[in-house]
Amino acid sequence: MKRQELRILTLLALLCLCSIAPAASPGAQNQAPPSFRVTARLVELTVVAIDKSGNPVRDLKKEEFAVFDNGKPRTLSLCRFEGTPVSRAAKAPALPPFVFTNRMAATAAEERNITALVLDSANTDPRDQMFVKAHTSRLLRALAPQTRVAIYHLGRELTIIHDFTDDMAALRANIEKLSTSVQTQHVNDIEQAARDAEEILDQIEARKTPYATSVFRSVQAQDKAAIAGDVNANAVIQGNRVEETLAALEGLGRHLAAVPGRKSIVWISGGISLFSQRVSTTPDGMPSSPMDGDNMEGAIRRTSQRMAQLGVALYAVDARGLTSSAETLAQKQYPPLLAGRFSEIERAAAANAESRAAFSLMTSVTGGRFIFGTNDLSDGVNKVTGDLHGSYSLGFYPTEEPDGKWHTLKVTVNRPDVRLLCKEGYLFDQSPMKAQVWDADEQRRAMLEPFGSDSIRLTARCAPVEGAEPGTLLLTLQIESEDLLWREESGRMVSGLDVYVAEKTADGQVRFQQSRINAKFLPPQMETARSQGLPFRRQWKPGADTLGIRVLVRDAVTGRTGTLDIRMSRSSK
Repeated sequence: MKRQELRILTLLALLCLCSIAPAASPGAQNQAPPSFRVTARLVELTVVAIDKSGNPVRDLKKEEFAVFDNGKPRTLSLCRFEGTPVSRAAKAPALPPFVFTNRMAATAAEERNITALVLDSANTDPRDQMFVKAHTSRLLRALAPQTRVAIYHLGRELTIIHDFTDDMAALRANIEKLSTSVQTQHVNDIEQAARDAEEILDQIEARKTPYATSVFRSVQAQDKAAIAGDVNANAVIQGNRVEETLAALEGLGRHLAAVPGRKSIVWISGGISLFSQRVSTTPDGMPSSPMDGDNMEGAIRRTSQRMAQLGVALYAVDARGLTSSAETLAQKQYPPLLAGRFSEIERAAAANAESRAAFSLMTSVTGGRFIFGTNDLSDGVNKVTGDLHGSYSLGFYPTEEPDGKWHTLKVTVNRPDVRLLCKEGYLFDQSPMKAQVWDADEQRRAMLEPFGSDSIRLTARCAPVEGAEPGTLLLTLQIESEDLLWREESGRMVSGLDVYVAEKTADGQVRFQQSRINAKFLPPQMETARSQGLPFRRQWKPGADTLGIRVLVRDAVTGRTGTLDIRMSRSSK
């Protein structure tokens, strides 16, 4: 008891330097203090480890990993297994009554790894969409019961079919209601147009008369101009689709970014192209230079890098593989050289429709996979779920000042026959960091988000107050100072954070109150915060209709969050 009282006094002394007066930590942590840095941002990444047979590797240790940042070795400050343990028998020890924590538990893997399926009708032929729907429904019957999945539809805009759940029956029911969509802008069938024109010209040429020869030349010139015009119209449509698709995928990535652990987007699509080549429409003109047109590689790479920065791994499944054999699909992607009258124009159209390069680029940058030439969608998505079982979170602190540039990452493991999947790099943001705006809609979304976050580790005690009005609660919260961004100002270490205490009601509403902590610690107090955490205290009486409480802590500069969810019991009301 004396030891606890001493701890309370120490934490209360800490709070004299803060802008509010929170109370003591609910309990000591039986672990060594983590490595601690200030004015530096922890670079986090998720890595998937698989063996030569493609099975997840679950027992790698911190000392077996090596991380290189632009070729420079980095010292790992974080190494945490995020996948499913080989044995689920060992559970985290039970917490005392009224004590809650978001620190990683042995059984929390399903909560930390999520998969969003994106059914893309904007870039997929309607004939292929029917097969995608059938394969997706079959896939949901085969997924493990605890898999957390959401389904989105990309058409004119990205819409949600069903939010994250492990209720596969509910997901299948919503898939059945999804109708096949016509693509937002229909592209012209260049191959069919060329065949039709060739057939007409063959008939004219077969007459072998001077008049037929004159007609042949005129018709051929007109057909070339018309088909070239169709190719250019397709190029504009395909360019618009690329921009809209990139915006939708990045928007979904930002929505998933707050969820800790590995975040996977399975994009089932006919794909987008890196380049939209335009051809000449003059009667005797040849296709324009290969540089004439819109090169989308830069935009696709930048979007992929931003998704990697958000911690999202993209898995691309070529929807045409669900209806074609691998050989047929390869012929569609890389058609043989054509010998017809319109071969140059057809080759330009084929290049504009080629999607493998963009698929490969996006998946390699984000650390996912490109799945093609398969007639079984479950094969591709099973690779995704298998990757989740072998995922690790790694983190390091760069020793240099931020340069605002893209840094290439390389991760190796000191174990034979183990392959790693990892994002290609990260953006080393410029310093100093600016406070991130968090508007009312984002606040409310964070309070209602079905997934919590342990990006800021929290431990709390929330219990009824003896002698107070019935239903009054006292919340004492310990915030892990290691997870906050600290900067030096006039000899003090400074950090700003917001604490939200939200009440969730039976009708889906949320009420919350916000408190700001502006911590300014001298070196001795900083060491205490480092070892014991930053405390917060609040006493209040929740509403009679409150079903649960969410405590959310947000770093005002980095935007990182930590959450705790507390269910209301009869004894606490």
